[in-house]
Amino acid sequence: MKKYLIPILVVLIGLWGYQAIQAGPISFKISDAIAGYISTVTENVQDAIDTIMSQAEWEAIIGAEFKTEALMKALTPKAQAVTVGSGTSTAFTPTAGYGVIYADLQCTDAVTTFTMVEAGVLTNALIYVRNVSSGANEGNVCRINYTASNFEHEGNVAGNYLTLNDNGRDSFVAVKLSDRYVVISNNTSSRYVSGIGAKTQVEDDADDFAAAFASIAGDTSNMYGGLFVCNASGTAALPDPAVNMNFGVHNRGAVTPIFEPFATGTDDTIILNGVTCGQGKYITSAGAATDTASFRAALAADTWEVIAVGYTCEP
Repeated sequence: MKKYLIPILVVLIGLWGYQAIQAGPISFKISDAIAGYISTVTENVQDAIDTIMSQAEWEAIIGAEFKTEALMKALTPKAQAVTVGSGTSTAFTPTAGYGVIYADLQCTDAVTTFTMVEAGVLTNALIYVRNVSSGANEGNVCRINYTASNFEHEGNVAGNYLTLNDNGRDSFVAVKLSDRYVVISNNTSSRYVSGIGAKTQVEDDADDFAAAFASIAGDTSNMYGGLFVCNASGTAALPDPAVNMNFGVHNRGAVTPIFEPFATGTDDTIILNGVTCGQGKYITSAGAATDTASFRAALAADTWEVIAVGYTCEP
């Protein structure tokens, strides 16, 4: 009997293996205890992941200790649209906490004088400011005055200002120090401040000198490096000379303009080619197309120094 046992087992095992192959992959069942253990481990791992850094912990711990939100703001540029002028506000407040701010101004008045508020602005923050006035504000000028305690630029004289014409290109960059803003890059129409570029010459009647050249709606930047081309006879009323004022005059045609010194309060004096004309006395062109003059505010108060060809003092 024993000699038939082994062959019988071989046949039975072969038949079982054939049936197993026909039935597909063999499945195994783990015990409920093992399944529960695996489930518990999975839940514990997920809980551990969830509690490593929750949103609340990130804000309360990392944010409070390392000021993460503040640092992110300081490293992220901020674009800021600003409307300034009468009926709104003449103050521009850069968004607090940012290290770099790009400010586009809409100025609602023909000449809008604005200031920059320091509250909340980071020390060493850079503020890029330009005039993009459009629509009903198109053509308006934005202007920021020099103030020793708040805003400074090259020129450093109270009463001077930066003029931003409405072309989208006039701009300046100021850095915020601990107690004021200081301009570090000037690409405004106030060329006399930065010394870059040149003013566009103004051609007009001598009678229009004051309004069309010396002060266009309050903008006096032509008096700092501009050129007035006189194309008709008349009387040009000079403003009271201010520090750093300098401009040129050129005749276009046989015209005889008169340049009358400021006569409100203390009459001004013109020194022509090194010789004083006398207080309150004007200078006039002889009428040649080649007559030209260069005006400069003298060191002495209420005085113009003029170097000219074809001009003489009042007879």
